[in-house]
Amino acid sequence: MAAWHQCQRDRRADDRRPDHEPPHGGHATCSHRSVAVAMVTVAGTHAAGGCPGASSSVRTIVALLSALLLAACTQSVVDKAGGPGPVITLKLATSDYRGGPQDSQIKHFAEAVADRSAGRLHVRTTYVATGDREADFDQQVARRVQDGTFDLGVVPARSWDDLGVEGLRALQTPFLLDSDDLVDRVVDGDLAEPLLASLEGTGVRGLALWPETLRHPVGFGTPLLTLADFRGARIQAPYSRDVYAMLRAPGSHPVWLDGQDVNDAYEEGSLAGAESGADRSFGPPATLTADVTLYGKIDTLVVNDSTWNRLPDDARTALTEAARSTRDSLVQTRPREGELLYAACAEGKGVAMAGPAAVAEIKRSTAPLRAQMLADPQVGPTIRRIEALKADGSVAPVVITQCRSSGAATDIGTPIDPAVLDGTYRTTFTEKELLDIGVAEQDVKQITGAPWTITLDGGHYSDLESDCTATYRVSRAMISFNWDPGVRCSGNWSAHWDVNDGGLRFLRVQSAYAGDRAVWGLHEWVRLR
Repeated sequence: MAAWHQCQRDRRADDRRPDHEPPHGGHATCSHRSVAVAMVTVAGTHAAGGCPGASSSVRTIVALLSALLLAACTQSVVDKAGGPGPVITLKLATSDYRGGPQDSQIKHFAEAVADRSAGRLHVRTTYVATGDREADFDQQVARRVQDGTFDLGVVPARSWDDLGVEGLRALQTPFLLDSDDLVDRVVDGDLAEPLLASLEGTGVRGLALWPETLRHPVGFGTPLLTLADFRGARIQAPYSRDVYAMLRAPGSHPVWLDGQDVNDAYEEGSLAGAESGADRSFGPPATLTADVTLYGKIDTLVVNDSTWNRLPDDARTALTEAARSTRDSLVQTRPREGELLYAACAEGKGVAMAGPAAVAEIKRSTAPLRAQMLADPQVGPTIRRIEALKADGSVAPVVITQCRSSGAATDIGTPIDPAVLDGTYRTTFTEKELLDIGVAEQDVKQITGAPWTITLDGGHYSDLESDCTATYRVSRAMISFNWDPGVRCSGNWSAHWDVNDGGLRFLRVQSAYAGDRAVWGLHEWVRLR
């Protein structure tokens, strides 16, 4: 969780996430209720003889009904080119933050949809659609697409095992998907269609598989390098039935903690680490075990069945082509594992190797789970097909960079006197601004409405809105913040800075949290004194 909303002193453990409905924009959206009303209205009018041409054929009536339904689900607008026609707005949900790993996928997809539909389809994204206070936030996104709250969703493949989908479970087989090349061959090969077909009958249709990152154990403070390191260790992970079983196999206890609770648990010694990709960062000092690759994370892009069924053929084609275009772009351009590991070292995170003997021992601990999955008639055949892809020798090895965790923020260069930035500064955020950049609604309500005032004083930070304090270092180009031990804020961050008589700007913010990256740099901080 971002530092700016971890400062609340009274957080109830039983708080429930409010629904995050996207704000109303210039396009109308199509709800199932409005469709039903439109159907009843059109049918009733025709039955009463109110429509001319009552002797028209059933085929003509159906065509007219389809046109009216489409009109009921859209606004009639004139596009910028002057051509009249309805714009259909489709609501897409993701559990990720704006700026998170799924953000670039979604933006590429939305642009491709607009391009392929000549502007007739508009994708409106709701980030952090169901919050992230509970371990099953991805499953909650999936359910919202299934029930029609959202038209589209980006849902990790691992999440579907808890929703009765067996056909995607092979992707979470322990130690099976262990390279970017292998993941690419799965999402862009002959396996993709049957994997997506396993979603049939669940209320959604699979449009594409999108590759993300390889997942590893990350140790907080102490690396997770041996089987003994896993035994009894509490490890942070989003919920998935198979992933939790994978983590339990070597004796660890998967859990999900919210925001500041991660730092608190680490400081108490009750949280050993997390399951994560190399692109993620954490508040505690972290070391990723690069040669223990648990699985490769793959996302599913899904569309609600009812939404799909009422779209015209050209709209369906546009969605399908855009989904595949996004997949192809990710296969070709996303950062590879070696690049992510190198970047992790540059950012002060640790990257370590367990070594062949320790890796083999950890793998053996998962052998019973793997055997169960192989014996499953809906899972085993897919595992064997992926194993055949691995065995043909065409998968490139990963180049691993090793480094020690610095436990500190990014190196900012030669320090200068921090007094250069001394002053009290203030800014204000509106609710709409924060929602638009992907901040969860329950957090937005905590930080809007009143000005946010911070004081920088010779390398010491404080603010009026919390008990949080920090130290910071300044160079001629950058500033780096480290929260003091025991405070309610978390997520050390750094940024380039620019100061003038009127205020202070934080530019190109570097943080583990997408919310931090957006909020600290959203506005100029106006100097009060």
